Amino acid sequence: GLVHESRPDVRHVAGALRADAVEERRAIRGARRYDARADQASAEAAYRTALQLDPLDPDNYGSLASFLVKQKRYKEALVVVDQTRGRGTSKEEKFADLFLTILLEDGDLELADGLAAESPVRVFNSFRANVSLATIRMNHDHAREALPLLKRASELDPKNVTPHTMSAEAYLKLRNWAL
Repeated sequence: GLVHESRPDVRHVAGALRADAVEERRAIRGARRYDARADQASAEAAYRTALQLDPLDPDNYGSLASFLVKQKRYKEALVVVDQTRGRGTSKEEKFADLFLTILLEDGDLELADGLAAESPVRVFNSFRANVSLATIRMNHDHAREALPLLKRASELDPKNVTPHTMSAEAYLKLRNWAL
C-alpha cells in the first residue's frame, strides 16, 4: 500500500542527501586547494558553497571563519561564527577554535592579536581562547603578555591545571635568562 509506494521517494531523497554530502566534501577539498594556491576568491566561494550545501555542519562555519581570519577579515569571521548552527559545537567553541586554527600559521601572533582586539569580551569570557592566545604569545617569547590571559583562564576554570602549568613556564622564561 502506501508504505510501498513511498519507498522510491525515500530512495530519491536519500540519494540526493548523499549527493549533497559528496558535493560538500568536494567543495571543502577545493577550497583548501585554492587556499594553498593563494586563490582567495575561489577559496572563499568554495567555503561558502560547502556552507550552503550543509548549513547544519558547524565545521563549515569554522572553516569559512578561519579562512576569513587568515585574510585579516576579523569582523566577517565573527559574523560567520555568530551564524553557526547545527550539531554539537557552540558559537563560543567555534570562536575559541579560531585561535587554534591560526596557531603556527605564518603571522599567527599578528592574526591572534587582531582577532582578540576585534573581540575582547569574547576572549575575556572564554577559557579556551585565553589559553590558546597565551600559547601563541608564549611561542613568540611574549611570556609577560601571556600571564594576564593565563590568570583569566584560571579564574574561568579554577580546577584546570593548564593555565597554572603555563604560568609556571612563563615565570620561568621571565626570570631565568639562561633558558
